[in-house]
Amino acid sequence: MIVQTKAERRERDALQGCHWTISLLKRWLIGTHAGAVRDKHLQAYLDEFAFRHNRRKTKGVGRIAARVIEQARRAPAAADAKADRRHAALPMARVNSGPGGLS
Repeated sequence: MIVQTKAERRERDALQGCHWTISLLKRWLIGTHAGAVRDKHLQAYLDEFAFRHNRRKTKGVGRIAARVIEQARRAPAAADAKADRRHAALPMARVNSGPGGLS
């Protein structure tokens, strides 16, 4: 018979990480959202938890921010094209040289 400490058993248990993560998720949902979690928003809550959980040990927060900014800087081409199409559909005011100014 092999005697293990709790720490050794935890380290060797393949499912222990899953148990800890689910426990953290439950505590986070109950603590942060006071148990008022609805099906409609559950996916957004799970996405936020996964984002925070995956970055809990990251020391390079500045690098993450720099990457996000860089991606945002590259992405506007599609957003600008969409905005241009929306603005093109709006009626343009014509400038009248008469006393009213706009017509």
